[in-house]
Amino acid sequence: MIRRLTRFSTMCLGILVLGLVLTPKAAEAQFGVRGGVSLSSLFGGDVTQADTRQGLTGGFSTTLFSVGPVSVGPELHYVQKGSALTQLNPEAMESFQEFGLDYVEVPVMLRLGIPLPFGDDGIRGYAEGGPAFAWRVNCTITPEAGGVALSDECAFAQFQDAESVVESADRGAVVGGGLVVELPVVGGFVTLDGRLVRGLTRLEAGEDGLQVRNRALSLTLGYDIGAFR
Repeated sequence: MIRRLTRFSTMCLGILVLGLVLTPKAAEAQFGVRGGVSLSSLFGGDVTQADTRQGLTGGFSTTLFSVGPVSVGPELHYVQKGSALTQLNPEAMESFQEFGLDYVEVPVMLRLGIPLPFGDDGIRGYAEGGPAFAWRVNCTITPEAGGVALSDECAFAQFQDAESVVESADRGAVVGGGLVVELPVVGGFVTLDGRLVRGLTRLEAGEDGLQVRNRALSLTLGYDIGAFR
């Protein structure tokens, strides 16, 4: 798992370097900041219940290069995932008040600009997608009985001999879209973005880990500077 994530991280770094080389003019690059809400839950064959956890997300984005309506660029986010009331592993009947997982996430997004049939040239839509790579920075597990949070190495109470039960890294697939509204007076544009991130790796460490994965819907508002596309 670690080796695969390392290869993916190296690939992302390669894309970043290639993009910096191919970007023809610094003025064409786009830089933005965005923030909003994250509505997350857990899913998989060993999840019998996972209520939505409401969290926050925010970070930065950049466009490395563009060809017509298509652009590519990485982003850097802090995002809260996990789930609220959670029931795992039907045989053991493990219940939790909250399964809180916070990540630093790096999506690498391919975006396609879409002209809209209404409005003017200052409003455009877009569709987007790409891989996302995340590294866990916080983990808080609160059992349903007793309400005492377990945050020591993100280990479940029944696995006291385990150094860590939840994987320290995750990867997923992102799909989404939104609107771009130009603000010519201030020289930037506002983005309204909605996207779904679906985890591709199991959260529990080890080859025999539970079938539990992350998924999250994020809704963000952003402000970008650069060329309007």
